[in-house]
Amino acid sequence: MRVRTAVLALIPGAAHVDLGRAIRGLVFFFLFALLVNGALMAPFLAAGREAKVALILGATGVWMAALYDAVRVAGRAARAETPEPAPRKETR
Repeated sequence: MRVRTAVLALIPGAAHVDLGRAIRGLVFFFLFALLVNGALMAPFLAAGREAKVALILGATGVWMAALYDAVRVAGRAARAETPEPAPRKETR
């Protein structure tokens, strides 16, 4: 995996955009941003502590899913770029 992709994987969706999967990356980013925003706004909306914890856990889950998927997509891209070894000639 490239260093740039590894660093971008820390921001949900950024690595996907770098790898050419822009729509998937934007979905991960906006879902993460929505959940974090909800967790930050929960105290002002008179939501219970359970709602804030659920939103934080949801944001963490989205971040982990985006990280896993970015590593998986980067691995596929790396395997696709690796040339196959030439067949060996049999010697007799």
